[in-house]
Amino acid sequence: MDMKNLRELDGIKVRKFLGRGRGGYSYLVEFASGEAVLKKMHYESCGLYKFPPDKLKAEVENYKTLTRLNISVPKLLYYNGEKTYLIKEYVDGPTCAELVARGEVPDTCFEQLADICKVLYAEGLNIDYMPHNFVLKDSRLYCIDFECNYYSEEWEFEHWGVFFWVNREGMEYQLRTGSHRLLSLNGKPLVNDDLRQRAQDVLNRNIRLRTFLLAAGRDLSEPHDSVRPIRHETIYHIRAVHDSPDVF
Repeated sequence: MDMKNLRELDGIKVRKFLGRGRGGYSYLVEFASGEAVLKKMHYESCGLYKFPPDKLKAEVENYKTLTRLNISVPKLLYYNGEKTYLIKEYVDGPTCAELVARGEVPDTCFEQLADICKVLYAEGLNIDYMPHNFVLKDSRLYCIDFECNYYSEEWEFEHWGVFFWVNREGMEYQLRTGSHRLLSLNGKPLVNDDLRQRAQDVLNRNIRLRTFLLAAGRDLSEPHDSVRPIRHETIYHIRAVHDSPDVF
């Protein structure tokens, strides 16, 4: 992304580059009224992930879905279909990736994740449960990424996401070097006996998460593991986007 061109977008003052995701580049921007996050969509290759042709429209629809389900997300402030960017509220707080790397994830994060999963699974949805996509502010967990995907068991929190939340060493290495080699391989979290036990401890220790999983018929007597084969055709399909008068 050309920072010079971005600075010319509607007179927005860019403070710093936040990072590149599968769907776009994120920047901290400043207005007279305060700070916000600008996400400029890109259409670069994302390996196994499949996105609809209009990523911005999908993001807006996903935002509507998450707010309808009362998932805590940053407020969508503005979007520009022609220039393919959106501006959303800046949630000022540590990302959960930082908390994982420091070994400081409080139990309230897992309790709130249980509530999120309960709602999403009932709707036939998953989100990207990577800790990078969550911010803890004033003890409230925000999902700062609007991506929604069809529900698939191998991508749910307890089979996939939890292993990233308990891998302190891998997360610290990833934040320090940018490499995922101690976190994941080919889209699957790295799992060993120690990480499997940590994940089991999390699932057993958190009453709300445990209660939800048991009610959903999960067998918590056996360690969870992400060992199912990856089905490429089902990975991260965005929910169908329906045209509506208030979109673009």
